[in-house]
Amino acid sequence: MLHFLEKQIGKATKKLSVDESMILDELRIQYEYFVKKVDRLEERKRKHEKEEEDNEDEEGEEEEDEHEHEEHETVSSDEDEDEDEIEDLPDVIKAPPKFRKSVSAEAYGLYNKKGYFNARTIDKEEKTKEDIKERLLKSFMFASLDERDLEIVINAMEIKIFNRDDNVIEQNDDGDELFVVGEGKLQCYRTEKHETNLIRSYSPGDYFGELALLYNAPRAATIKAIKNNVVLYSLDRLTFNHIVKDSTIKRRDKYEEMLRKVKVLDSLDSVERGKLIDAVSEHSFKEGEKIIKQGDPGYRFYFIMEGKASATKIVKQGDDPIHVMDYAQGDYFGEVALIKNQPRAASIIAETNVTTL
Repeated sequence: MLHFLEKQIGKATKKLSVDESMILDELRIQYEYFVKKVDRLEERKRKHEKEEEDNEDEEGEEEEDEHEHEEHETVSSDEDEDEDEIEDLPDVIKAPPKFRKSVSAEAYGLYNKKGYFNARTIDKEEKTKEDIKERLLKSFMFASLDERDLEIVINAMEIKIFNRDDNVIEQNDDGDELFVVGEGKLQCYRTEKHETNLIRSYSPGDYFGELALLYNAPRAATIKAIKNNVVLYSLDRLTFNHIVKDSTIKRRDKYEEMLRKVKVLDSLDSVERGKLIDAVSEHSFKEGEKIIKQGDPGYRFYFIMEGKASATKIVKQGDDPIHVMDYAQGDYFGEVALIKNQPRAASIIAETNVTTL
């Protein structure tokens, strides 16, 4: 057991994370416990052997018999004590001193607080900062940041220049940064089964590379500059993780769960669905407000995130509208006008305060 613990402690002397440090502390406690235990047993053994030698010199056979009897009782007593001490071991392992746990938890908490995160700052002209800010505020991922966090992100962004046919990112590579397009154009290609297809193009204001950071996954596609002097603003993984990632993942997961319920979107892959998520926005309607009006052209369709709505339809000019459908959280409507390129077939009215996506 001691040999095993020594090996484990030896392995743990490398660069440690917080959790690994806690494990090392546990091993040290166990190791020290067993060392002390062995020392006590060896001391007891030496003492017992010395007593035996003294008694053999001074006592006869009868006394030796009595001594053996007493020795048996002593050994039994010692064994009982040993067993009692061994039974204390699980408590040592399961409940190590509280001060170690609180220190580890505190270190972890401090490390993850935004106030203790020291983001990089890259000097840029004020005009460049304003340009970056304008583009970020139009994006799904950065629009919800408060002023302080938005400033941290802008200061951390690095300007990078690419020329025609330069690969900014390559499919299946690891991703350490995302990019916002400042100037120029790029194209996105994905290779599947030895066939390379153009997926989409990027223009100023677009961004890419966030999926690898959000989900710690390889790059899903290759993105190439198609003109000279393409200007990109890159954001490093560390700043992204501390400032943007958590809130973005929550929103993305919530939106993706809703989009998966729409049958007309079944054929989308993860990249395409991700781009669709980037295009959505939230809208609120008060009770009684009309969300869609029958006969109007259709430019968008809606998911209900909160609240209830109902659909009414005027079948014949001059008649009163009739109730045709109810909608609740998770339902969607308005897609038919987009698919068939025709006016709205019914009106949708908010029955309560409604939040739509």
